[in-house]
Amino acid sequence: MTNRRAALLVALFAGVLYAPALGGGYVLDDDRAILFHPAVTGQAPVWQVFSREFWGAPLGQAWSSSYRPLTTLGFAFEHRITPAPWLHHLVNVALYGALAFLLCRVARRWLSERGAVVAGVLFACLPIHVESVAGLVGRADVLAGLFCLGAVALVGPLRPRVLCACACYLGGLLSKETVALLPLLVAWMAMVDLRRERAPRGAWLPALAPSLALAAVGLGYLTFRWRFLPPVLPAEFVLADNALHGVHGAARIWGNLAVLGRYAELVLAPVRLCADHTYADLVPPVGLFDPASPWSVVGLSCGAAALHSGWRAWCGRGRGLLFAVLIAYLLVGQWVMDLSVLIAERLMLWPSLWLCLAAAAALDRALDSARARVLVAALAGLMCMRTVTRVLDWRDEVRLLSSSAEACPRAVHGRLNLAEALTRAGRPAEAVWQYAMAAAGRSAFPGRFDVPALEAEARLALDERLRRMPELMGASDPRAFLAALHQYLLANGATAEARIVAELGRAR
Repeated sequence: MTNRRAALLVALFAGVLYAPALGGGYVLDDDRAILFHPAVTGQAPVWQVFSREFWGAPLGQAWSSSYRPLTTLGFAFEHRITPAPWLHHLVNVALYGALAFLLCRVARRWLSERGAVVAGVLFACLPIHVESVAGLVGRADVLAGLFCLGAVALVGPLRPRVLCACACYLGGLLSKETVALLPLLVAWMAMVDLRRERAPRGAWLPALAPSLALAAVGLGYLTFRWRFLPPVLPAEFVLADNALHGVHGAARIWGNLAVLGRYAELVLAPVRLCADHTYADLVPPVGLFDPASPWSVVGLSCGAAALHSGWRAWCGRGRGLLFAVLIAYLLVGQWVMDLSVLIAERLMLWPSLWLCLAAAAALDRALDSARARVLVAALAGLMCMRTVTRVLDWRDEVRLLSSSAEACPRAVHGRLNLAEALTRAGRPAEAVWQYAMAAAGRSAFPGRFDVPALEAEARLALDERLRRMPELMGASDPRAFLAALHQYLLANGATAEARIVAELGRAR
């Protein structure tokens, strides 16, 4: 079987895995990016995707961290064909299949034909990618990865290839910002090749010229971004959504290592998948003896393995693919700048692409053993099952956020999103409970969110939980808790929920 045929089968495999997403609707941020974007809906000319930020406001009018005009342009063309979400989902799945296909093709630069197929299959079935494919706004990650992997494939000594690679890199940047460190990745892979070939010093500058050309494109883009969308968090930013904000020095490094450890968990053991991971689902440690410090140890081990891979490659004894993962991860892991959310699964698509290459390189020789092939096939099967169940979750907003609340019960941000979704779905009693959980979690910040309500969810009926709600939320003054919750609901237009809370207050 040729590599092209194998890559096509991997792309088809990815499409089959994500086929259930075609029946999904608009969830979470999809409304903001598609249904409320004037250039997408036709209320503004389509060219205005370049003069507006990702959520539809004109550049410079309000704070935003997102400028992704090529992603929005795709939404606009599709929306003019049909406003139904199925076409957007179909394009997302097709793009993901194309990315898996391209990965198989590019992987032949470093891996055998079997290793390239293994890399493609691993990439296709990783459950942490579901948010980037089943969520429509996640297309930005897939499109950016597709453009930038194409740039890696095109990089070469000839000037036309370099120009095409630069155009692809710019396309990636205009799809999503997370691929900004591509020039560093390309430079690293070029240096590894030079070290392996024991190239003379005079060969280094020509070999690194493509990465310098890419860096020039990146600097031009960053200059534009800094002018119109400076990379700072807004004044209304909620500190609980990223507890690393404002932490510096050794505590920041230790906390960032914990984030790396938790990302490793989500990739390798994708049980606790959530739309976003914020306080109090994940509290980064600031000291050696904090409860979350073991995750920093896991992150430290991952970082040490990547650095060891880099050292071996520099000595000419390896490909350095695991070190490439670390380079791709730097922006995601907040080592360079603060993000608005502590952990977001959609951000891992670009780093995990390189992780799949590194894993396939490690597995290639091991797969000579029949026992190893059976074990890898079993693990891939489990990953596929988890991917399909997670895709089904993403078909409906309430189902998605309910499953996230079950997997990450302490995720306060997710509770608030679920409460708002239940309000829109006309389920006020359930919404009241979720609003109360979010309020209890916010009031506990920055301490640990640990109240009897977390255990009561599994053993008490909703009516009983609502009746005992203040006590279950750990409120010292039940009447004050209900009064504050009532005012909050009224201020946010949740009138049906406010009436329920008022009745609970009168019953006391």
